[in-house]
Amino acid sequence: MRKATQNKSMRVTWHDQKTSLEINFYPKTSDKSQVVVQHGKLPNASSAAKMKAYWGKALDRLRDAVAG
Repeated sequence: MRKATQNKSMRVTWHDQKTSLEINFYPKTSDKSQVVVQHGKLPNASSAAKMKAYWGKALDRLRDAVAG
């Protein structure tokens, strides 16, 4: 983790040590929030599409875990 602002955002170097993540947390209602992941410095459109699918599935798993 390179930088974090409590309850707002994180900047992280991905495990490949080449790309980076910006993760933002937004409150929606008293019992809901939104998580947005931006995976930057990807080498090409194919990698971007692959990571978009990866993060979609990861955020779905997170939603399911939090919902119980």
